[in-house]
Amino acid sequence: MSSIKIFFIVGKILLAFSISNALAESPNKIIAAKVNDYIITAQDVLDALNRLPKKIKERPLSDIYPNIVNELINQHLITKQAYKDKLDLNTEVAYLLKKNKDQIMAKYWLNNFLTNQVKKENIDKYYNNYIKNFKSSKEFNASHILLKSKKEALEIIKKSKK
Repeated sequence: MSSIKIFFIVGKILLAFSISNALAESPNKIIAAKVNDYIITAQDVLDALNRLPKKIKERPLSDIYPNIVNELINQHLITKQAYKDKLDLNTEVAYLLKKNKDQIMAKYWLNNFLTNQVKKENIDKYYNNYIKNFKSSKEFNASHILLKSKKEALEIIKKSKK
């Protein structure tokens, strides 16, 4: 067996042990990789894993972990180069960044609002108040409607189909 194969086998075993230990700690505190001063955490890896197609996610984590980490490193390096090239000052890119930022802000605001404001007591209170003030309307059942002309009947049929 070549030394490269042995290296990868030992690496997979160490990776499996480190992943099980990592699950005991907060994923935000575990460093998966470091590129200069930029840190990629285990949480970053888990987030990337969650974005993968279902078929790939079904594979053992030890098989896809190195690829995910490499992809996150590449993504960081490409992003760094994009900022160096001042791509963020491009009008179209700036528009897309703002649009995505606005969507993220709206999502997190709504999530925060729902978490803090929508409580079971408030829902029960609203429901009970609604039921207490609910007024039923009269209901009519008609087996036939008399009209003056066939033309008027056809107009009503046409409106009811809309």
